[in-house]
Amino acid sequence: KNFTKDEFYQLITSLIRKEEANLKILKIIESREETESKNIENQETVTDIEE
Repeated sequence: KNFTKDEFYQLITSLIRKEEANLKILKIIESREETESKNIENQETVTDIEE
């Protein structure tokens, strides 16, 4: 299919937005994993102190 300039621009723009959204999601996932790791470390420290 031959795209008009507008259709081509919309396609490229939507792909860029999709990629930006994916990157944000990955950052959120990484942040949650780091928080989870810290929580586990903190819980282990609390357990050690209690023993």
